[in-house]
Amino acid sequence: MGNSVGSLLGGGILDGLVSSDTQNFTASDKPASLSLSKIHPWEDQPRCYFSEDSIEALASSFREHGFKGVLVVRPHPFMEGDFQLVAGERRYRAAKQAKLINVYCFIGDFDDDEALDFALRENLNREDLSRLEETLGILNLIETKYSIDPETVVEIVGREGHGDKLATTRNNVTPGNGTNENLTAIVSVLNEFEIELSSFRSNYLPTLRLQEPLKTAHLEQGLSYLKAESLNRIKDEQTLLALLAEVLKENLSVRAVRNRVGQVLTTNAEAGYPKAPIANGSRKKNKSTSSHTGKKKEKPGQCVLDLKDVVATLSKASYRKQIESDIKKKRKIQTALNNLKALLEE
Repeated sequence: MGNSVGSLLGGGILDGLVSSDTQNFTASDKPASLSLSKIHPWEDQPRCYFSEDSIEALASSFREHGFKGVLVVRPHPFMEGDFQLVAGERRYRAAKQAKLINVYCFIGDFDDDEALDFALRENLNREDLSRLEETLGILNLIETKYSIDPETVVEIVGREGHGDKLATTRNNVTPGNGTNENLTAIVSVLNEFEIELSSFRSNYLPTLRLQEPLKTAHLEQGLSYLKAESLNRIKDEQTLLALLAEVLKENLSVRAVRNRVGQVLTTNAEAGYPKAPIANGSRKKNKSTSSHTGKKKEKPGQCVLDLKDVVATLSKASYRKQIESDIKKKRKIQTALNNLKALLEE
C-alpha cells in the first residue's frame, strides 16, 4: 500500500499537498494515472497567483525526472468523463508547461462546498500564500457554505469586529435574527482557521482596500502586507509608484517603509488630496485676503463644525439610500474618507 493516501502525507511525494483531513479518501485509495488533457482548472481555486519562475523550475524538473506529486481532482460537474482540479494547480500548470501526457491524481467525491473547503485548507497551510489570497479565499468559502456575499461579510465584520463589541455580540445573539445568524456563520468559518473576528477585521479585510499597484506587488513581487498597508496611505499614483519601486529595489524593512511614507506625506503634503473648495468670493480675493497672514483665516472650531455637518448629512436615511444607489458617488466618498483618515494619521 505504498501509494495509499496515508503513505503520501507529510514528507512523501505529495510534499504536503494533502492534509491529514482526508475524509474524502480511504486508506485503500491509490492515485490514478489520468490524461492531463482530461483535467480542467477550477475557477473557484482560492489561490489566484502563481510565480512563473517557480512553475518553470518545477516544469524543468518534471521534464528531467518525470511528474512528482499527486493532484486532487473530482469528476467534472459539467463535462462527463473529464475531471476538475481541486488542489495542486501549481503542479498542474508545470505539468502542462512540461508537455506531460499523464499525471497521478486522487479522485475525490467533492461537492462545491467540500472542494472549496479542501482547496482553501491546503492553500492556507502554505507559507507563500499571500494575505490577500487568504482573505479572498475565506470570503469565497463563507459565500459558498452560507450564501453570504463578500460585501455583507465585510459590513458585518466591520461593524461587529471591534474588540470592545465582541463580548456584547456573543451575549446578545437572538435566534431568528438574520444578522446574528450571519455573524455566527462567519465566526464558525474563521474559527476553523483559528482566526479571531477582530483579527480578520484588522489584519485581513484591509487587503481589499489596497490600491492596484500594491495588490500586484503583494501578489507577484513578494511585498509584505504590512509594507503594502503603509504605502497605501499615499494616494498620488506617481508618488506611490516611485516609492514602491524604491521599497522593492532596496528591500526596505517595515519600519523603514513607514518612515519613508511619513517623510513623503510631510514633504509633499500628499499631492493626491482634494483641494479645499473656494467659497464666498473669487480665487483672487482669497489670495489677497491670505497674503497678510500667509494662510486663510478660519473661525475657531470651524473644522469641527464642518465635520459634524458632513457626518449629520451622511447619517440621513435619504442620503444613505442615494449613496448606495450611486456607485460612482459611493466610491468618491470612500476615497475622500480614506484621504481624510490618512491626513489625520500624519
